[in-house]
Amino acid sequence: MPDSNSSCQTFYDILQIENDSTIEQIKKSYRTLALKYHPDKNLDNIVETTAKFNRIQEAYEILSDPEKRNWYDNHRDVFHKDLFDVSEYEIDEKYFQSSCYNGFNDDVNGFYSVYRKLFEDIMQQELRFYDDPDDFEYPEFGDSNSDLKSFQNGHYF
Repeated sequence: MPDSNSSCQTFYDILQIENDSTIEQIKKSYRTLALKYHPDKNLDNIVETTAKFNRIQEAYEILSDPEKRNWYDNHRDVFHKDLFDVSEYEIDEKYFQSSCYNGFNDDVNGFYSVYRKLFEDIMQQELRFYDDPDDFEYPEFGDSNSDLKSFQNGHYF
C-alpha cells in the first residue's frame, strides 16, 4: 500500500484495484491487505497499521456492496474532498448567519427566498454529476405558506 496520506486515495486505490474490478477481485485484495495490515500482526507500528486497516475495511464495506459502490462512484467528492477542487462548492458563511435574511417571509430578502435560492444553486451543482440530469427530481424548498402535510409527502425540502 502506498505510504501517501490515505485521505488522498480513493477506495479503489486503498484496495489496490481498478475501478472496474469484480466483486471477487475486491474480496481477494481485501483479504490480502487485511491480513497484511491487521493490527495484531503489526505490533511494532500499531497506530499507523490500525489506521490503514480501518481504511481498508471502510473501502471494502463500500465497494463490496453494489448499491453503496454505485453511490460512491457517483459521489466520490463526499468521501475524498482532498482529491477534488471543492472550492466551487463551498457555501458562503453568510448563510450560517441570521443576518442573511430579513424576516420569515417570501420577500426577495426573506428567509424562504434566500434559502430557496441557495438550495436551487446546490441542486444545480449536484446535477452535474448525474448521467441524465433531466431524469433527476428533487423536492422544492417551500415557502411561508407550506404546510406540514405537503412537507411530509416530500413536496418541500
